[in-house]
Amino acid sequence: METLNILERVKFDEQRPVSQALLTGPGPRVMLVCLKAGQKVPEHSVPVKVIVQTLSGRARFYDGPTPFEMSTGALLRLEGGRPHSVEAIEDTVLMATILGPGIDAGTTDGELDLRHVPRGQRHPLVFAKFDNLVLGEDLVLVNDHDPQPLHLQFDKLRPGEAEWRYVDRGPDVFRIRIVRVGFAAPASGAPELRGPFLT
Repeated sequence: METLNILERVKFDEQRPVSQALLTGPGPRVMLVCLKAGQKVPEHSVPVKVIVQTLSGRARFYDGPTPFEMSTGALLRLEGGRPHSVEAIEDTVLMATILGPGIDAGTTDGELDLRHVPRGQRHPLVFAKFDNLVLGEDLVLVNDHDPQPLHLQFDKLRPGEAEWRYVDRGPDVFRIRIVRVGFAAPASGAPELRGPFLT
C-alpha cells in the first residue's frame, strides 16, 4: 500500500508549471500539476486515456479548439490521441491519472543496461529514451559506475523534467530510476513541451 498527502506536494514556480509524479508505473500513474495564473501547457496529444481533476483553482482545458472551464472539483476524461492544452485562469492544481500501461521505451525488463553500450553512445541513447517517456513514466538505467556526468547533463539540458532516484548504488552495479516529472521552459520563461504530457 502506498499513501501520501497530496496537499503537502503542492508547489508553484513563478517561471513555469510544476509537475511531479505522485504514483509511478507500471500501470496507472498519478501526476500533480501546479500552474500559476496565466501559465500554460501547450497543445499536445498522448496515446492513452487520462483523467484530469481540478483540486483547486480555475483553468481552461482545451480539447483541440474547444475550451472546457475546470474549477475546483471538476473532472474530465480524455480519450487517447486527442490534441489538448491547459491554461490557468488563476493559480490551479490539477491531478492527472494516466490509465495506459507503462511504455518500456525499448528497455529489457524495464531497464536500460548501459554496461555494454559504447561510452560515446550512452548519453545520447539515454536522452532519446527519456524524451519518449510520458509524464509520470520512468526509465531505470543500469551502469557499472555512478553516472554523475549524465546527472549533471540532465540538470543542464532538461531542467525540471527529470527526477533522479538511486535504486542500487554500487559498488559494481548502479541502478538509477529517472522519472519524467515535467517539461522544459525556454530561456524566455514561456513553457515549452518536449515529449508527451499526461500519459
